[in-house]
Amino acid sequence: MRIALALALSNAALFAQPQAPTFRAGTKLVEVTVAVLDKKGNPVTGLSQSDFTVEDGGKAQPIAFFRFDGLPARPEALSPAPGLFTNRIDNGGTAPPSVTALVLDTLNTPQELNALIRAQTMRYLKTLGPASRIAVFLMDWDLRVLYDFAGNSDVLRARIEKLTLGAPSETTVDPVASTVEAADLLKLFEGTDSYPIIEKAMRAKLDTDLMANSVIQRNRMDISLSAMEALGSRLAGIPGRKSIVWMSSGFSMASVTGIMGMGPNGDIQNFEEKVRRTAQRLAQDGVILYIVDPGGVKLSALSSAESSSQPSIARGGGASGRATVLDRSSDTQDMNADTRGSAALMTGVTGGRYLTGTNDLTVGFRQALADIRGSYTLGFYAHETADNKWHKLKVGVKRPGVNVRHRQGYLAEATSPQPIEWDEAAWNAAFSNPVGSSIIPMSAQCERTAAGETSVALNIDSGSISFRPDGENLRADLQVAFWDGGGRSSVVTFKPSLPAAQAEKTRSQEVVYTRQLKPSQGAAILRVVVHDMRTGMYGTLDIPLNKIPAGIK
Repeated sequence: MRIALALALSNAALFAQPQAPTFRAGTKLVEVTVAVLDKKGNPVTGLSQSDFTVEDGGKAQPIAFFRFDGLPARPEALSPAPGLFTNRIDNGGTAPPSVTALVLDTLNTPQELNALIRAQTMRYLKTLGPASRIAVFLMDWDLRVLYDFAGNSDVLRARIEKLTLGAPSETTVDPVASTVEAADLLKLFEGTDSYPIIEKAMRAKLDTDLMANSVIQRNRMDISLSAMEALGSRLAGIPGRKSIVWMSSGFSMASVTGIMGMGPNGDIQNFEEKVRRTAQRLAQDGVILYIVDPGGVKLSALSSAESSSQPSIARGGGASGRATVLDRSSDTQDMNADTRGSAALMTGVTGGRYLTGTNDLTVGFRQALADIRGSYTLGFYAHETADNKWHKLKVGVKRPGVNVRHRQGYLAEATSPQPIEWDEAAWNAAFSNPVGSSIIPMSAQCERTAAGETSVALNIDSGSISFRPDGENLRADLQVAFWDGGGRSSVVTFKPSLPAAQAEKTRSQEVVYTRQLKPSQGAAILRVVVHDMRTGMYGTLDIPLNKIPAGIK
């Protein structure tokens, strides 16, 4: 999973009761989730710590932490005590040690496929048990929560059944139709003196269409990557295996404006590194990505209609027999429409799978489930200096005939030498983030006071924040903010410390921060944000104000 100075795993440990890792000064714990399958794709269970090997940059590392995550679902979690709220999904250790987030992508997927996506999603959801931990998100020009991890499969199915998946608000020009239109017009003037003039006009029109499409496609890529990073932050603090099944036709890493990059507005850009950075961020958050391309789903009627209505475009046309503007336009469209590279890159970096060319969209869920059942979490201490670079990982199993899947590496993230405060824009982004973040797990015991204020006792996971030596103590630099959804917010600096001599013992405990405040009249939600000023990471907790009980008199 992501790197941390230590990791609190008390809730997840209730499943397999492994030996929890201890805090070691000057080291960082790196966790990696591994799926082990046999040659037939069946999960391999019953492995022990001694069956695994881990290499960091080609160097063998001793395994300091081991857990089997492929356990069956436990009974539904008990409701928390009145006034207790948490951003932890495991909720007392009764939830299964894995979660799955389903993303229905209407931003990058043709509208005609949305009904099929919804129908096949419902078919899969009908097979879920009552304790399954599934969340559903809708991706359009923003990322919305349709159903969060609440463990009620009946409610989840009812929400999806009522869902209408529409088309994105901004659509591209049909490149095939534009090219066919240009080809038909040029045929009328072939062999005439007007042909060069008409060809030039068609070039300008296609150039304009391609440029407009390129802008929209780049916007979709940026929004998609931002949404995936936000969802990764939402899942990061959850123990166990975290899978995202992304139903999407995807986006291209290439952006070509102008016909094959030519012309006054022509340009060819490759965004592979940008896509790779997002994939690495997901891997750092411990997320395994499964991309299911619904392009393989074709109704026979739709296929026949497409084949009869889409005329072929002859290549190498023109009186001289040389390649024309239409040929280059077709090549440009192919480059802009090729989504395979980005999907393969993102799933490969995270240790997931890219699934395409299938009429059964539930294959993504079933593959994720098979990987979960053969899933293990390993941890080792990295002693290398944090350099903010990507370090390659290799996990092996001392058993023949098995397939091992895991993320390709981890980011050796360095903390800032000085605490960095957020500016107003950063706070507004954290306040308005509809998905939230569990990178810093926390819980809060709340009550309403006789004076009409809200009392909050915040318990912050100490293993998820960065501590630095401060004399005989270790100290963290935090900002804690409270936002009531309206115009009222407050930010305070909080610097918890603990004795360095007792670090191994005390780092398994929580940091406590208490506050009394009075939300705005009519406010419904109080959002708590904890920002680690050394790492830049943050966690959020949403507290429904109407569920806060009155204090005992």
